[in-house]
Amino acid sequence: MVNQEDIHSKMFSGDPEERIESLKHLINTFHLISDKEKAWDEVHSLTFDIDPDVRWSSTVFISSCFPSIPDKNKALEDLHRLVTDKDVSVRWGAAYTIISIFSQIPDKNKFWKDIIRLIADENDIMQGGAASSLGSIFLFVPEPIPKLHLI
Repeated sequence: MVNQEDIHSKMFSGDPEERIESLKHLINTFHLISDKEKAWDEVHSLTFDIDPDVRWSSTVFISSCFPSIPDKNKALEDLHRLVTDKDVSVRWGAAYTIISIFSQIPDKNKFWKDIIRLIADENDIMQGGAASSLGSIFLFVPEPIPKLHLI
């Protein structure tokens, strides 16, 4: 059995590296955690972390563990918020996660708009990454494809 208290103590460490380590460990053991609600609530709190690497790591957790997350709506709201994060790596992580779970998202219109917003991102790398992902999600985009105004 996974010692959830060890993971818990590192999630609230003052050291961002320990918080990231706890997320990595949780990704590999989430399916073994008995209290997934508590563990998910702790991960959710890290989506607001001051450290961008911790916020990015929380997007990796959502991508890796989405089918087992008890509150998928909260996870989706976190991703929607992180798409507009001030840090490009966090936006990239949110975009990657949205793309990887797009087929499982109930409100595809909302997240389709997020991907289009990222194609218009100020960062060239973010633009290119979001644009190159369109092929992998296009089959799941609801019809008719929502009209978007980027300006």
